[in-house]
Amino acid sequence: MSILAKIIGRKPEPAEDTQDVPEKPVEHRETDRAGTYKVVTVTYPSGYIRKGIVVDLSPTGARLRFSQRGELPPSFELRIEGLSGVRRGDVVWQETHDAGIKFVD
Repeated sequence: MSILAKIIGRKPEPAEDTQDVPEKPVEHRETDRAGTYKVVTVTYPSGYIRKGIVVDLSPTGARLRFSQRGELPPSFELRIEGLSGVRRGDVVWQETHDAGIKFVD
């Protein structure tokens, strides 16, 4: 006899409205990303500069996090602390403080 049956004196009835477990989200990244914590400087086409953090990075893209809300332009330049040179990036997805980008250079 189960512990629940001992406590309440009967077996629980199965739920009638059972929901299917959602499928695992489809991964669209071309390569795996490694967790990191590097300062990123984003330069908009207008010349506006915004600083944030790279929280994961791969050869093909990154996830950027910003302390303030704000929408990134579709394309921009970025410089990542500890890496040489300026990269070009395109926004793939964007939420309140985070954005997924792909490198286009």
